[in-house]
Amino acid sequence: MQEIDADAPDVWKKYFVGKHCDIDAVRDEDRPALAAWTMKRQTLLQERLQLEVEAELEMDASLVRKSTPFLRVLVHSGEGTKLKDCALETAVLTIWEPAEEHFNLMKEGEFIELHGLGVHSGRYDGFKQLSSSGRSLIRRLDRPSFPEVVRSASGFEPRSIRTMVNTHAFARQLDSATQNAPVNTLRIFDTIGVTVSSIMALEGGGYALYLTDQSWLTLRVQFDQFPQGLTNHENQVIAMNDLQMQHFDTLGNCAVARYTSVSSTSKGPPELRYQLEQWKRQSPAELERISIYLDARMPLYQSCTAGTIIGAIVGLNPTLDGAMVSIQVESGTMIHNLSIPTSFLGMIREEVEKSPTVIHPSEELRLEPMKTLDFLFRAHGVLWRFDFIARSMGKTCSLVVRHVEKADLHTLARLHCLWSQ
Repeated sequence: MQEIDADAPDVWKKYFVGKHCDIDAVRDEDRPALAAWTMKRQTLLQERLQLEVEAELEMDASLVRKSTPFLRVLVHSGEGTKLKDCALETAVLTIWEPAEEHFNLMKEGEFIELHGLGVHSGRYDGFKQLSSSGRSLIRRLDRPSFPEVVRSASGFEPRSIRTMVNTHAFARQLDSATQNAPVNTLRIFDTIGVTVSSIMALEGGGYALYLTDQSWLTLRVQFDQFPQGLTNHENQVIAMNDLQMQHFDTLGNCAVARYTSVSSTSKGPPELRYQLEQWKRQSPAELERISIYLDARMPLYQSCTAGTIIGAIVGLNPTLDGAMVSIQVESGTMIHNLSIPTSFLGMIREEVEKSPTVIHPSEELRLEPMKTLDFLFRAHGVLWRFDFIARSMGKTCSLVVRHVEKADLHTLARLHCLWSQ
């Protein structure tokens, strides 16, 4: 500590006595230098602590935890020429205590023959689990002569990085093909982009990170657990491999992928990385714009089948079936007619009654006898955020609310500043 503080600027020595600082006595002109040294000092302390821990580990061998080395790869089954009669399956192969020759054998696109594998009863992120020791027989096979046999036998295609446009197209194609597609290699893909958010916690559990590129389209990568090895900073170029495609988010108008236990990060192809680095430096305003929309939980581009409206409820009419209520929402530019489940009204009313009224007290008193839900909502003028989907009903189209919550005024203010520029 004393060694670090010996290099401190005079402004630090002037105001700090021991571990205490008289903040009120700090002059305004000294505050920037004091803040800069405080941050640098914290970094120096962390570096010193890390060196001390590493030195302690080297001296005390009992503190070092031994682990068994392993190599884990994805493999796809194949069986000679009877390819049409056999069910191909992808599995996770773990080789414990691998020899150097195994690292040379396990390259993407290689054909290998394995003997004496163990099969686990449980699955690993949806994949069958195989295991072997470094002494198991594993040998390389010659590649089949015919290209169609190569594809069928291995299920392997050389890696291709999907742009955000291709990722969106891929997600929509999968959703249109099947709503309950099983986990398989067809749903696995690689991509590269610029992060436009820090790692954020999701309401239902897990974490998420958003990527974009020159198209401004976004991909939300979801993690089951906080990704410890990932840099948690915005505007970083990052490539992600073996992501598992999920169903397209129509409300957020973004593609969604899951970072599984077999996923990984890399720097990506140098040429694509260079292009994104150049675009990132030339487009700080565009990246900030996407980040603000994400903070406000507003889609940058509205979908034709789903979307978000922010506004105040100005009218309310129950429907014949009683399950839905027709509401009118003033968004500032127009009045929208939305259908909302009656089950949402209890939460809305509870929130409204906690809010101060925007009608003059004398006027409120005069109208007290006719205070219906309709009047109550209008009187308090709370801003709400409605997520809706478009549902066709005969020749008409109804906007049905799927989620409603009180709008975040802070993020709305940032959006307002953005729109006014």
